[in-house]
Amino acid sequence: MEFSQNLGLKRNEMRNIQNKTFECNICENQFSQKSQLEEHARIHTGCEGYKHSCDTCGKSFSQKSLLVQHINSHVGFRTFNCDLCERQFSQKSNLQQHRRIHTGDKPFSCGKCSKQFSQLSHLSCHRMIHDGVQPFKCGVCEKQFSQQSHLQRHRRIHTGDQPFRCEKCSKQFSQQSTLSRHWMIHDGIKLFKCDVCEKQFSTKSELQRHQRTHTGDQPFRCEKCGKQFSQQSDLSRHRMIHDGIKPFKCDLCEKLFTRKSHLQRHQRIHTGDQPFSCEKCSKQFSDQSGLYRHRIIHDGVKPFKCILCEKQFSQKSYLERHQRIHTDSDVEKHFNCDMCGESFSQKTELIHHIVTHTG
Repeated sequence: MEFSQNLGLKRNEMRNIQNKTFECNICENQFSQKSQLEEHARIHTGCEGYKHSCDTCGKSFSQKSLLVQHINSHVGFRTFNCDLCERQFSQKSNLQQHRRIHTGDKPFSCGKCSKQFSQLSHLSCHRMIHDGVQPFKCGVCEKQFSQQSHLQRHRRIHTGDQPFRCEKCSKQFSQQSTLSRHWMIHDGIKLFKCDVCEKQFSTKSELQRHQRTHTGDQPFRCEKCGKQFSQQSDLSRHRMIHDGIKPFKCDLCEKLFTRKSHLQRHQRIHTGDQPFSCEKCSKQFSDQSGLYRHRIIHDGVKPFKCILCEKQFSQKSYLERHQRIHTDSDVEKHFNCDMCGESFSQKTELIHHIVTHTG
């Protein structure tokens, strides 16, 4: 009788395991093994349990075996080759993950909002948004995060640190994912083509970002002021304005900035440096965005047409500026001279006009 009861308990235990009875009491995710639940729980607790750190890049791992696998990526043991760009990896799983950059596949879907991700770890991080648990706070702007790694990445906005370096051209980046996308430039593989101007890109996300230059779409909206942006990164930088934290000061005019990159861009006003050069005509620019807008001229695509004179433009902002020429309404002339009261439709016209007063 005792034996049969024990056998029944064992069967129930196995049935519970098969039914995933180990449930996280924070986010209600279920697991078939207790060890899996314990490993998952560290997502919520942050750095607890992540005691094995890489001396090269500082990344931490919960298991020594995972650290050893990670170290191989630094020391050069890379036996798995991508058949699209010939990049090499130390683990097969890393190769599989990398291939999604080329294909644009996002096989991991959130059960609550259906958002899709290319990596399971990104999905796990995303789920924390729904859970609402954000135990990690930035000491500069007090923004909160669900994971310590997200806080570390965010801090680089304030510090300007760029710890990820390209071994081919030495260009540095603040995020590993940005470096991974940059590598594609050296590989020369561009599978994604714009159907408007036929420009080609190495990743699907780059193509989507580029297409917004034609459409004028700005899908990223600031929840505080409603301002919209074409790129998530631009929205992230904009949010710093609302935080009011400006730790970077210009040593020439003492103007303050939220990010080191903004300070560097500003300093070029004083120095006149133009480090960004067009590869087609050698024209130089003081910032990357100016070069990007300029490249549209070479593409020759002008999808924005004036409804009054049918003149076409490569960017929506150029069209809007042009349309002010057609109206003499004072309402449309937003730039007023403080000396004589004359109004102008463009700021550049006002600047030229002021010279007539100042000599």
